[in-house]
Amino acid sequence: MNGYSFGEEEQKLLQRFACRQPLTLTPQQLAEKWSGITRNEVAFVCQTDISRVNRWLSRGRSYEEPSPYYSQTLALLDIFLEFHEELPESLISHYCNRD
Repeated sequence: MNGYSFGEEEQKLLQRFACRQPLTLTPQQLAEKWSGITRNEVAFVCQTDISRVNRWLSRGRSYEEPSPYYSQTLALLDIFLEFHEELPESLISHYCNRD
């Protein structure tokens, strides 16, 4: 057993979570919001190559829509960037490895 119990409070949180807005952010939205973020940094966070990021940000025939996985990863990055001062260190440490 892991030591966590699923009780009434957890059930309420589950209900709120199930009714959440979709957690997605396009690379274009991220770049507009966080000026200065590079394509290399986006590729690093998404654990993909720069050519894929270039296709996401292309406006021409080579445009490729990011999969829901990548859009969700970018949305999570945005949350961590925007609210990093308010997030408890335990949450950051749980999801972000330190080198």
